[in-house]
Amino acid sequence: MAPVQYISDEKSNITGVIVPIDLWHEIQAEKETAYVLKSEVMKERLLEAKSRKEGVSLEDGVRSLEFDPSAFEDLTSERNYTVAEVFPEYVDKDKQVALRAYRYRENLTQRQLAELTGIPQRHISEMETDKRVIGKEMAKRLSKVLKADYKMFL
Repeated sequence: MAPVQYISDEKSNITGVIVPIDLWHEIQAEKETAYVLKSEVMKERLLEAKSRKEGVSLEDGVRSLEFDPSAFEDLTSERNYTVAEVFPEYVDKDKQVALRAYRYRENLTQRQLAELTGIPQRHISEMETDKRVIGKEMAKRLSKVLKADYKMFL
């Protein structure tokens, strides 16, 4: 697999990452698996499929849908991965990465997030690059728009 490549600004701050497509697909599959497992109805269907003796086996279905098979080993517990587990190079930068990740998840630009939260766009940029501290009040405003626990930003 090709190495992860980092994109830096003129001050050597990491502003982006280029990941090999295999790793990207793996991350997307983890995300989709976690989403599916949040649904009680889907959990029930998967448990039913697991015990079914005819038709397509759960394992074959999981492979054909390109889900991570290990996520289905224990359908009674959900597993969320921390930023540090997926991207260890971002240890101690969880707040900044979380802010950018949740913003991307909601498909928002910094400008759009600024409009929705009332926080100036330059402040959001500074928070994402660790040039501005994200206080509790700011974290709560961000969490409402980004649909995340405010503690993720503290």
